[in-house]
Amino acid sequence: RSEGNGSLNYWSGETSESWYIIPATELDITVSEAGWATTCLPFDVVLPEELTAYALTDVSGVKNGEDTGSVSLISKAGIKANQGALLKGDAGTYTLSIEETSSNWDANKLSGTTVALDMSTVTGDVYLLTSDGAGSAQLSKLALADGATDAQKTLAANKAYLNIAPSATRYFVFN
Repeated sequence: RSEGNGSLNYWSGETSESWYIIPATELDITVSEAGWATTCLPFDVVLPEELTAYALTDVSGVKNGEDTGSVSLISKAGIKANQGALLKGDAGTYTLSIEETSSNWDANKLSGTTVALDMSTVTGDVYLLTSDGAGSAQLSKLALADGATDAQKTLAANKAYLNIAPSATRYFVFN
């Protein structure tokens, strides 16, 4: 084992196999056909110009007697560590730079997780990003049926969600 140049080298066995740990500087993220994604990362990132991150700053409840509410979004040039974010861009894969961002995320109402999360343990109502397949998206209330499998209850790592007090609102549209 030897150390140097910011990496750790390790040799083992008779074949002198080696491996290196090199600090990551980039991360790829995929945006769905609907043009939206969520993320929550354990470090700051800066986005490419073609991709916009949004903090969710306001939640408005039921309007006109319907079960639809709205959320207000504010765009950001980068995402702070451990902040849930909505991403908007054309469908495809984007490369984010892992570096400090000066974007202010203090008023963000999105929650996020950097590990897989059992959503049945979250108190209150949970809303997840969903799409109708026609290029639009919304935050829809998670309704776990009795007997839901562990896979159906689990939100993948590095995803964001809205968590609010119980409400009759079934979904929120982006404002």
